[in-house]
Amino acid sequence: MVGTVLDDPGSAMEHRAAFYRETEDGAIAPEAPVDNTCKWGAGGFVSTAEDVAHFGMAMIDGSLIGEPTQQLFLRGSSVYSAQGIGAGGTAFLIVDAEHGLAISLLANLTGNTVGPALQEIAWEIHRGVAGGGGD
Repeated sequence: MVGTVLDDPGSAMEHRAAFYRETEDGAIAPEAPVDNTCKWGAGGFVSTAEDVAHFGMAMIDGSLIGEPTQQLFLRGSSVYSAQGIGAGGTAFLIVDAEHGLAISLLANLTGNTVGPALQEIAWEIHRGVAGGGGD
């Protein structure tokens, strides 16, 4: 996971995306900068879709967690999904242990339509690749 770093507003970051938000009238506006250093213990990271997918694969291939923890993670299913939202960014991850698959989509945008759109796209990719269903 070479593209994942602590989100530190005081350090320069090559290739960092600008963050945006949907306004109430549906327009796109720049998101105000946020200091996420207080969240480092609980996530305050900046990452890439590739790295998030690598993390998802590590959750199911045994390189990050053992079988008992994996079963707790999957909660009795072979497919797990999660969404994350931060100031100006939305992420959606599907982990499919049965098919050895991790699908990660990130957007440098937050708002009412972004999360559902990422979920829909991710589940369509999942159906196409694994033949599975989704939420």
